[in-house]
Amino acid sequence: MTHAQMEAGWQLFAKYTINVPVRIGILLAAVRISHKHQFIGGSLFGYILGLILFVWTGGMQQRSGWCSFLYFAGQYLPLLGNGFVSLSALHMSVEIYPTVATATSAGVINAFGRLGSIIAPFLFECLHQWQEFYYSMIVFSLMLLFLGILLPAKFPTAEEVEVVLPFAMKKSSNIA
Repeated sequence: MTHAQMEAGWQLFAKYTINVPVRIGILLAAVRISHKHQFIGGSLFGYILGLILFVWTGGMQQRSGWCSFLYFAGQYLPLLGNGFVSLSALHMSVEIYPTVATATSAGVINAFGRLGSIIAPFLFECLHQWQEFYYSMIVFSLMLLFLGILLPAKFPTAEEVEVVLPFAMKKSSNIA
């Protein structure tokens, strides 16, 4: 049972209509915004604010026009957060680690994302009310925001990292 004034088909149409410009906006903004700011903005405005709006307006039986707008914003802001956080995390994995470890670091990021998407439905079923699931997601998003704040403003270059972290590639290049 939905409590929105729009029917489900129109809601889905609106979602996919909004999805395309949001993704294009994420790609255009990613060129201008540092990875740290993408990470912080995505987790703060996308995840935390979006989830709070969704939980607050999701339980309302009757929504005014303004509350319906906030309800849809709460549904679509996490898409914005997901775009910024995942894009910046993948770009940081390429910038931080040397070429030898880049694929591994990107793979670890993808693996944790997949693990979270596998665990999320089970967590949702274990909780007694649907709001508790979103409250737990807000807590995880707060932890993500804290980790984003701890990111350095400038990452070391590949040469600086290879000086600090000797990899097996240097040893194997002497053998060949």
